[in-house]
Amino acid sequence: MNTSLIKEANELHRAGRHNEAERIYANLLSRSPNDATALHYLGLLYAQTGRMTEGLALIDQSIRLLPTKHQFYSNRAFIFLQERNYLHAIDNFSQSIRLNAFSAAAYFGLGQCLLRLGNISAAIQALQNAIKIKPDDPKSLILLAEALFLSGRGVECLATLNRVTVDQATLEDFTLLKFRALLLVKDINQAMLVLFGLREWGGNYYGLLINACAELRRGQFLQVALGVIDYAISLDSTNAIAYEYRSDILLDLGKLQESTAAISQALVIQPDNPEYHFKLGVLLQKRRRFSSSAKEFERAFQLNPSYLAAQMNACFAWLSDKNFKRGWELYENRRNWSSLMDPRHVRDRKSTRLNSSHAN
Repeated sequence: MNTSLIKEANELHRAGRHNEAERIYANLLSRSPNDATALHYLGLLYAQTGRMTEGLALIDQSIRLLPTKHQFYSNRAFIFLQERNYLHAIDNFSQSIRLNAFSAAAYFGLGQCLLRLGNISAAIQALQNAIKIKPDDPKSLILLAEALFLSGRGVECLATLNRVTVDQATLEDFTLLKFRALLLVKDINQAMLVLFGLREWGGNYYGLLINACAELRRGQFLQVALGVIDYAISLDSTNAIAYEYRSDILLDLGKLQESTAAISQALVIQPDNPEYHFKLGVLLQKRRRFSSSAKEFERAFQLNPSYLAAQMNACFAWLSDKNFKRGWELYENRRNWSSLMDPRHVRDRKSTRLNSSHAN
């Protein structure tokens, strides 16, 4: 193995100069076809540049030539992780750990896989092992904090986050997770201080506000969520998603008229969004404005012909409006309504069907 050339190629590889790195790896292999290291790194380069099949074949070959190299298994595992092939990734991370029990990267990757598969307790153990080896690694600490949060251990999550040295790359994930953990332990005041303390941050603060609003709504802090979304709208009144969130929160608060106005504003910004027409139809139907709601459902279905929930609700709305001819036309032209499996519309379908029955 030509160590200096491998080092040069690795540096080019890390710098994103893939063509130059590839030439060096290929030249090395032309002189020494069984150079496991060159094979391995060329395979990684292939995998990272969209040539996954060829890349994995080279990596497999490198491992057959040098089966005791723990980094080879770890690198192959990260490729599987990127492809969401979690079980193969776990096998490779585990083999890397068997060969070297002090690989923080392998424990970190193993923790990622286990967390994505929902095995939170095993993920916590793997990430704790990673941190024992590399105590100040911000990625491992934040992922451990996320696992602790998902297991309902808010106090431990916050204690772990307090160990993180935050940089620009981790600031957004760190802040949102800390915000969520503070909501979990019901410390709403501190959560808001964390959120508004980033007003001068140069990153995607607007997106952070939207995500924070979703967390507040999930935690039933509805009035606070409404204040946050109104603040977001004051920063940018052209974002339809903010008005959609405002409509959802107002609906949760039982304010149907204001909720209708908010989703109508979202439609002013995005008039061809079928989801917004559907939501407006649901709100109008709740307000017993059946003819208007039916038109919104039909518009949603026109914009997205696969939106069967909209077609079904339009039928019920016309029937509730005593427009039996149009309702029957939609019923006659119906598609397979029994195939409606979209969980986003289950609640709305039930509620609109109940409203329709009541109206008749």
